[in-house]
Amino acid sequence: MTDASAQPSDAALRPSALDQAFLDLERPGYPPLHIGFSVEIDGPAPSTALMRAMIAGAVGATPELTRRLVRDPLNGALRWFDDPWFDAGGHIDAFAVEDLTDRAAIDALITRLFASFLPRDRPLWRFQALSDGERTLMAGQLHHVLADGSRAVELALQLVGGILSDDTPTGSRLPDPTLLEGVKSDLAGMVRGMTDLSVIGDLFGSARPILERIAAPSGPDYRGDRQIARSRVDLDPLRDGVREQGGTVTAALVVACARALRGTGIVDGDRTTAFVPLNARRGTDPLTGEANQVSVIYASLPSTGDPKRGLQQVTKELRESRHSANALSDLGRRADDLPNVIRAPVARAISTQVFAPVIVSSNVGPPEEIELFGRRITGMWGWAPSPAGQPMALSAVSYAGGLHLTLVGDTDGIPDAADTLARIEQELEHFTG
Repeated sequence: MTDASAQPSDAALRPSALDQAFLDLERPGYPPLHIGFSVEIDGPAPSTALMRAMIAGAVGATPELTRRLVRDPLNGALRWFDDPWFDAGGHIDAFAVEDLTDRAAIDALITRLFASFLPRDRPLWRFQALSDGERTLMAGQLHHVLADGSRAVELALQLVGGILSDDTPTGSRLPDPTLLEGVKSDLAGMVRGMTDLSVIGDLFGSARPILERIAAPSGPDYRGDRQIARSRVDLDPLRDGVREQGGTVTAALVVACARALRGTGIVDGDRTTAFVPLNARRGTDPLTGEANQVSVIYASLPSTGDPKRGLQQVTKELRESRHSANALSDLGRRADDLPNVIRAPVARAISTQVFAPVIVSSNVGPPEEIELFGRRITGMWGWAPSPAGQPMALSAVSYAGGLHLTLVGDTDGIPDAADTLARIEQELEHFTG
């Protein structure tokens, strides 16, 4: 376990350029940029008092959940502050529902909850308990500035049950802030930029793979409401099948999405590009301030031809693209040293990388069933946001032998998210043996 007494680095005082990119994508009239999660358990919901105590235990070990963003009035830079008025109860809601087995109705409720923006005047997360008296669904949202997909799974588990292990990253509170710290950091970056010209060269070198992909999105400009649908498929037959065919589960999900979207106008033959967040957090220090240790790797969306051949093609593309997979995070790290006036437009440039028709994100959850309040957790879902202009995001979380799928679709491009998700499940059957 990380030493909680360790002092955070100066980078922890403000969001990285990559984190800021996720904030720049979220504007009034656009979809929210938070990650969603839901955990289903047997039995009724815990009392509000118990949920408050449970969440208090989780945030006590994870101070990032008690931090809010404040804009420095002297230079406009965003900085993290420990919220002195933090109240766990202000992040919790409880709802009585008629029947949790009616997945369409529950997904419609989750869609409405997910569509609401997280208030910027408090820590950027919230939590809901939905119960029909016999079953309970713990749902919530974490802003993407707080976590990438892998970290979101960890934080969700901590929020719903204070589930901590010796390997769970923990951290200390931030040092007492002063208004001059942000200015000092910006001035230091400016001095480095003027005295060490290699900083600028390194910045443009890191930006080159990104700039090559910056272009206005082609095709329709999707601006509809977001709709969420969830399902579960057996993991072992799918994993064994794709391995026998020389592929990966992530590649199978990419191909299944492409084939399910035929005829929708979202895919254009086999030339359309998807992107896959590569969660690269292993061995990193949770106190560095880089909440999102994510790079993006690209793959084509083969919608025609033999699906098994498409699986091998996408698997090869994903593996070959790993040599440049760190371009996005490298650009962010280079920009972190620069003054805010330069850093902010670099963050906006990073945010353009989301413009691909499909996101496919896959994260590993607990391999065995775990319990909450002595009751089984029967399902676990997490989903990525689908930014404005992007019609679909498919997220997968493995848990206890199941692959839990969540589709976030723009209703302008995908009128029925549940129907599209069912077609994706059908396409995955090509790879199960």
